[in-house]
Amino acid sequence: MKIDDKVIGNHIKVARKNAKLTQSTCAILLNVSNSYYSRIECGTVHLNLDRLFEICKMLNTRPEFILEHCCPELDNAKYEKIEDTTAEEFHRMIDTAPADKLEMMFSVCKALYKPDDNQ
Repeated sequence: MKIDDKVIGNHIKVARKNAKLTQSTCAILLNVSNSYYSRIECGTVHLNLDRLFEICKMLNTRPEFILEHCCPELDNAKYEKIEDTTAEEFHRMIDTAPADKLEMMFSVCKALYKPDDNQ
């Protein structure tokens, strides 16, 4: 499965412009070089989740906006009902996750799954 970093970079660029920030300002806030930040928006950098959420916080945007359509293989995916043990494990993770991680987990799940997908 291939994640399209160019789509992610373009979404970050749109969010940055909506926030009325320059690339230089974003680079300073993230403590990275101007060229590195530019590469993020060009899609030549593969972001880890920590950096993605740092960018989302800086731009005051949700991860699901940044991740939308970043993996064409999942755009039209239909998922079968998960096994009961998987659902139980997922519930345990939700019940025991710290608040900051819970919000991150929710955002990632929301970005990957839309309720209308199974209809």
